[in-house]
Amino acid sequence: MSPLWLVVDSDSVTLFFAMPLRFCANLSMMFAEKSVSLIDRYSLAAKAGFKGVECAFPYDFSAEELAKARGDLQQVLINVFPGDSLGFAASTGKEEEFKESLKKSLAYCKALNCKRLRRHSNPLYP
Repeated sequence: MSPLWLVVDSDSVTLFFAMPLRFCANLSMMFAEKSVSLIDRYSLAAKAGFKGVECAFPYDFSAEELAKARGDLQQVLINVFPGDSLGFAASTGKEEEFKESLKKSLAYCKALNCKRLRRHSNPLYP
């Protein structure tokens, strides 16, 4: 079944979604005006009614601290640990560094029960 369908009558077209859209709070961007830490943003997201969250780089805190702060929220996505340079995944000579960052990132995913891990492409200049 398609996730959406159209209903067409003589003078209008109506678009329907077969599945409800779900949104998560991006903790790297949201609640920043409150100058609170990432840890505190989890509870703010829950209070705002979100069921899921994502954050770009949670690595300033331990995976255990984040897992505790997450509570009942679903951790939808994190980015791979960036190391010294964002997007070094395909940079020549950085293979071992990337493997180590991937190991660290996967440990965070496991602790947070996060099923999606985003990696940055390599920079234009290796």
